[in-house]
Amino acid sequence: MKPSSIARKTIPSARPASAKIAGSNKEAKENEGLPETSGKPRPSSGPLPKSRAGISAAPLRNQIPAGNRPASSANKPSASSVPSRVVRKPAAGAPARRQPGASGGDSSQGTGPPVRSGAPARRGPPRPRGLATVGAAAPLFANPGDQKELHPAIIKAARRSGQLNLSSRDLAEVPAKVWRINEIDNDEAKQLAMSMDGGEERWWDQVPLTKLLLCGNQLKHVSDELGLLTHLQTLDLHDNALAELPASVGELHALTRLVLSHNQLRRLPEELFAVTSLRQLLADHNRLEQLPEQAGDCLDLELLDVSHNCLTSLPAGLGYLHKVSRLAASDNQLETVPDELGSMTSAGHTGGGLRALDLARNRLGAVPASLGQLYQLEVLDLRQNLLTEMPPLTDCHALKELHLGFNQVKEIGVELLESLKSLIILDLSNNKIESLPDDIAVLQRLERLDLKNNDLSVAPLRLCLLPLLKSVQLEGNPLRSVRRDLLTRSTQQLLRHFRERLRGQAEVDGLIIPGLGQRGESADADGGQTPEQARMHEVYKMKSSRLLSHTGQKAAEIPPDLFTMGQEAEVTTVDFSKNLLTSVSDSLLLLSGHLAELNLNSNRLTALPEALGQCCRLTYLNVSGNQLTALPDSLGTLKYLREVCLTLNRFTAVPPVLYGVASLEIILASDNQITEIEVEQLRRLGRLATLDLRNNSIPHVPARLGTVTQLRSLSLEGNLFKQPRPTVLAQGTASVLQYLRDRIPSAERDQ
Repeated sequence: MKPSSIARKTIPSARPASAKIAGSNKEAKENEGLPETSGKPRPSSGPLPKSRAGISAAPLRNQIPAGNRPASSANKPSASSVPSRVVRKPAAGAPARRQPGASGGDSSQGTGPPVRSGAPARRGPPRPRGLATVGAAAPLFANPGDQKELHPAIIKAARRSGQLNLSSRDLAEVPAKVWRINEIDNDEAKQLAMSMDGGEERWWDQVPLTKLLLCGNQLKHVSDELGLLTHLQTLDLHDNALAELPASVGELHALTRLVLSHNQLRRLPEELFAVTSLRQLLADHNRLEQLPEQAGDCLDLELLDVSHNCLTSLPAGLGYLHKVSRLAASDNQLETVPDELGSMTSAGHTGGGLRALDLARNRLGAVPASLGQLYQLEVLDLRQNLLTEMPPLTDCHALKELHLGFNQVKEIGVELLESLKSLIILDLSNNKIESLPDDIAVLQRLERLDLKNNDLSVAPLRLCLLPLLKSVQLEGNPLRSVRRDLLTRSTQQLLRHFRERLRGQAEVDGLIIPGLGQRGESADADGGQTPEQARMHEVYKMKSSRLLSHTGQKAAEIPPDLFTMGQEAEVTTVDFSKNLLTSVSDSLLLLSGHLAELNLNSNRLTALPEALGQCCRLTYLNVSGNQLTALPDSLGTLKYLREVCLTLNRFTAVPPVLYGVASLEIILASDNQITEIEVEQLRRLGRLATLDLRNNSIPHVPARLGTVTQLRSLSLEGNLFKQPRPTVLAQGTASVLQYLRDRIPSAERDQ
């Protein structure tokens, strides 16, 4: 008997009547309008005609959604009883029927598997079973109205991505599962065991939680179990009602960003500042009354925002934060700032260093002279304080914006203008300034000047000598010689008026005022400079930036004329890096009076001159990437040296001369051949905060190194010792020092 006849005989007993009727109707509909053929039914295993190529019965039958399959196995036909599909060939000349989904066709006309009666057809693509849809419309909790248990789909999504966003959910309390989301309970373990053979939730695909967003809720406290999220890198708790943080926040050793803005915090736990990985701390718009002294322990901190609080002082420990680029402490009750704030610089060009300082809207009557040491500072905001004189910004040569509006400043010192030649924006509005010095013309880069509401009675005519000035505000001053309508006109018209008046005064007095020619004309506009003009231009650039740079020139020696020009410009920074220097010229002594930073890295130096000790103002020395084995003894006389970079040289020990420099804060000596750590010598350096001895040949770490408690950053990786183990080193400086102290014999601990 033929297979097709066998199949036809089993149909009545295998298929229900309703299914039989549905199948007959569909077959009749498919064959409607087609001529009869005498061909035999094609077996199910044979190939389909070309017009039907690419469509087979088995794949189509498997695409039936699970919900449309019969729930009972009683009515399900066996594999042997399923008949083969009868496919009739169209007669010659008859148009071929379009396939489902073909271009220009109607998918409803296509042939597909018969849908059994009683089961509604599902439209759209088949949905994979078990896939959790997590989005804005996804339920947050397993039980509506119960905020204690998260929905399983939320947990699965967080474990796949390592991120959990519960912001703006009106939470009064964080579900307990959030703190233990990295742990798998018994029920979840059973589900994982059942799904290991092809299930979508596999334990090896899960990642620990690294980002947790809880902002915009109604949280009043955070559980102590927060410390269980040891892999957390970002924690956002802004816009809540938190009054305190748990001490367990100090256990988040991977945390890099913490946002606490717009809460009701009155204090920050001291344990928080044990998180040495922290890069950004935003605690603005709270009720903080003070910051702990331990704030200086976060040596990698780059952003600190404590504005809009109730602070009356700042801790002196902030001076250790050399990587902070922005410090915002505006809208507080500060009456003074510590002198140590002037130490928030990153010596040399290693990155970091305070670049933006916001102390606006406080009660400051004066600022310390140490602020003038912030040579990397670019923006300083001191608006709405009680200042009566300009801040002493003697070495702030990189300053671009200075905001002093709404104070009580009466005059501008000429010496200060010499230090602010990089200024672009100067706000002196709402003060008591009576006149501008003629030396205001040295601010050649100034673009905006605000002098509104002062006591100026004489027109500042020399403002017309500023080639880049685009905006001048002079309203609200008792100017006697300037018509009021001029003050309401454009800046260009006002400066043109000043120029004509200044030119007239110069002719009367017989003066020659440089730059009074056509406004905006530059010395090299025609491209033809004499050597003397070119030299003057270079000196001017050096004087503006206080920088002598001859880097990356592959020079075997530095041109002597550069030292002479640097002396005229009184440069404070010298950069001769990335050359082929084998020695340092004695001409460097010409710069010794003002030299603060010397960068000689990536050369071929084998020794440094003893004359280097005469650079009495030197604060930073970088000689990395050379062939040095020792440093000159004269360096021991440098009272202000703060950072020394000796990386990638041939030192076998930390140079002994450095132990006599009491001002040293940073020693970078990685990638050398150092074999010993001299603990007693290191203890002499009371200000030493950073010691980098990575990738050397140190066979043993003395336990008494743990007594050098002034260290904030200790790097020992890549050496020969076996203790402390890498797992201990990875826990941070505080843990390493404690580990070493615990290994000191009890009889020696009191020594």
